Amino acid sequence: MMLDVFQILSVVFGLTGNVLINCRNSNGFRYWIASNCIAIGVMAMANLWWMMIMFFAYLVLAMDGLRKWNSEINPSVSSKSQV
Repeated sequence: MMLDVFQILSVVFGLTGNVLINCRNSNGFRYWIASNCIAIGVMAMANLWWMMIMFFAYLVLAMDGLRKWNSEINPSVSSKSQV
């Protein structure tokens, strides 16, 4: 039963993330990160190791996407000082 709750949360967060990214809202990456963390736990509890690896890769990609998005919106102080 508890596993079902986590699966539902992962799906809802993942879909919410997609909608937000389609609306050009960087919070979508945060929802993806949460979704992937939950999915990694679900896959580990279900002994679905290859799926867990896939969601870990998605987690890394979402974190990288958020980092890139933030660096485009808010350039770091060091890059400003080089200009």
